[in-house]
Amino acid sequence: MPTVLTFPYYIAVLAVAGTYVFFAQQENKQMMHLLKSIPIWMQIPLILFLWDHGKRRTVDPESPIKSNYHTFMALGSLMGGIGDQFMIHPDVRNSLVMGTVFFGLCHIAYIYAVWPSQPFKKSTLIVGTVISLMILLPIYWVLIQDMKDDILLMFGMGAYLVLETAATIMFFALPRNENCCERCYSVGRIGYVSFIVSDVVLFFHLFRHGLIPFGDPTVMFFYYMAQFFIAYSSRMYTCHHLHAEKEKE
Repeated sequence: MPTVLTFPYYIAVLAVAGTYVFFAQQENKQMMHLLKSIPIWMQIPLILFLWDHGKRRTVDPESPIKSNYHTFMALGSLMGGIGDQFMIHPDVRNSLVMGTVFFGLCHIAYIYAVWPSQPFKKSTLIVGTVISLMILLPIYWVLIQDMKDDILLMFGMGAYLVLETAATIMFFALPRNENCCERCYSVGRIGYVSFIVSDVVLFFHLFRHGLIPFGDPTVMFFYYMAQFFIAYSSRMYTCHHLHAEKEKE
């Protein structure tokens, strides 16, 4: 049973994430460097092996996602963990820039992973783009008021938000067939939205100090949840719940 393999692993991920938040509140930079990326990198074996009985995961050839889907999902987790190391010092400009670069690479990996072999749902792409522009443009406009003296950072943040939003809209617009587990897909949607929430809270916490109470724990709650839920969505076409339901039928 996958639960036997993965349940202790979930506990370990939660324990490390919780320990990181504790040391972050103490501003212990050494322990933060040691712990912050571990919960994200621990997702890689889940994505590639543990969620499929310890075997190398393969994609149903009839599904609309590519055969190397899991590889690029794992690559996204790898890039995100590297970005985490730089974002431990977001008040240092170079660290913030490098963190943004690696998180941009993380979302590029997610975009490539979910880019389907069949057309996206056009109506979802259009609606998602309109809603995202209505929500994120005003937020970005408020944020750049504090970045006008740093053009590179201003455009870098904008490019990053575009990549992150594109990954989210594309996931929502994925074509799916009857072999897709709707539970895993729904978890993924929550994950992608949580990633945007995490970053918006982070940006306001950085550039509008004191605006958001409990800023650091809030950022990390949504961030860890986002990364884990996105990783969980990689089960869409290999989920044991789906196969168990089909066997009952």
